[in-house]
Amino acid sequence: MTERVSSNHNDKHNKQRALVLQGGGALGAYEVGVLKGLCKKLIEKDKERGIDKRSLFDIVAGTSIGAMNAAVLVSNVVKKDKTWSEAVGELERFWKEGIALEEGVNSSEDIVPVGIFRIFPWWKPWTEQPPKWALCTKENSKDEKAVNTKVLATEEAARRYYSTKVFVYGGKKVFSIKDIRVDTKFLDHDPLANWIVLDDIPLRSQIEAYGDFPIATRFDKGEPRLLITAVDIVEGVTVTFDSYKKADGKRKTVYYPGGKYGRKKDENSNPIVIEYEDGITLDQVMAGGALPEFYDPKEINGRKFWDGGILSNTPLHELLSAHKDYWVNVGNKEVPDLEIYIVNVHSSTIEDSNIPKNYDEVRDRNFDILYGDRTYHDQCSASLVTDYIDFITNLHDLANDHIKDDNEKNAFQKKFEKLQKEKAKATSDTLGENITHEDLIRGRFETKIIRIERKHDVTTSTSLKGADITIQTIDALIDQGEKDTKDIIVF
Repeated sequence: MTERVSSNHNDKHNKQRALVLQGGGALGAYEVGVLKGLCKKLIEKDKERGIDKRSLFDIVAGTSIGAMNAAVLVSNVVKKDKTWSEAVGELERFWKEGIALEEGVNSSEDIVPVGIFRIFPWWKPWTEQPPKWALCTKENSKDEKAVNTKVLATEEAARRYYSTKVFVYGGKKVFSIKDIRVDTKFLDHDPLANWIVLDDIPLRSQIEAYGDFPIATRFDKGEPRLLITAVDIVEGVTVTFDSYKKADGKRKTVYYPGGKYGRKKDENSNPIVIEYEDGITLDQVMAGGALPEFYDPKEINGRKFWDGGILSNTPLHELLSAHKDYWVNVGNKEVPDLEIYIVNVHSSTIEDSNIPKNYDEVRDRNFDILYGDRTYHDQCSASLVTDYIDFITNLHDLANDHIKDDNEKNAFQKKFEKLQKEKAKATSDTLGENITHEDLIRGRFETKIIRIERKHDVTTSTSLKGADITIQTIDALIDQGEKDTKDIIVF
């Protein structure tokens, strides 16, 4: 059980370790494989360095399915007193037993076995002679190299596509249709205008079965911090729910209406305050995954929320802001450096030869680009600020070293301290708060970011990949995540 016990965090040089989990529906299974690999690698690393009693992760941040994975993981460590390895094992069980659909014919929660696909007309191209258009021939292609090259999807890609399109939404285990709503605004009689809304109760029940809520954690107990993000529909801003307490001793989320990014608009602005003293609830986790068009918004304290992935599917910015805020305003210490592991389930790039050529491929690539990792700017900005602060500190020391007269040195120090207390005008104007130069310097910390990313595979990928919860696909994603981590993480 020693993996979950925290080491001495009071040492500034003992950097903290953070985990960021993207949203991506069924692709969240890939995160499980990454965690399996990270557990092994990081535990070995900590043992070699003699710090194996520290917590594996000090902060876990997630949105959408990443928020659900994060909640199940952290709650097992904190509330069920499991080691990190055991908690990852529970998360794997959540996916394989709680989420995945098996092949079978005896339950409404099963999907039809692939072997029975042959009775459906849409499967015939993969069991009989493919149609003529499925081959590039001299008659229908000007590219000599493309002759006899298959245009048809691979059998595995077809299995994933049709399993999801035809059967997954019929299973009641996770996806269940709540309502089919007809258009009432434009009286559009086109059946495609009908709005299919899913019920989140089945998914909620599975998360509740493998997790434990509410989740309230504390730094002084060596417990990991959980950060869950969602989008306030009215304000159009990302909102972060935090398992740690604020400076006033309350667990709450505070942001301002009408202000840029939820910041204070002016001195008379009254904040929106959402308190959750007992900790992060399952409602907040579900709010982080309430994908528009598929689920109704989740209401918390009179506010309505959608999926956090709409604005920030890789919540690195929210992690960095919350980390700095806690140590400057609550810990009253220097901000610990961060080693951050980001798990990207959406492929950043594809091969030149895989430029989308049909509708499904266009949708598939579009989703990856829309929800892919956009945090490189956040990483660059954080590093730039750190370098500027170091530069200012070094300039101060350089000037101090070259002033020999004690009276002049004292005068210089007083002027420097006065400068520190002055308002940081540009930052204060942007945030709507009184920020001093000293506040900027106190918030200095270094980051090291390691990204583990699922690669695009043209032979298996479809635009429906976010909903493919067949056990074959879940197993493959977990295996791929573990393999990628072993290949990428080398100490």
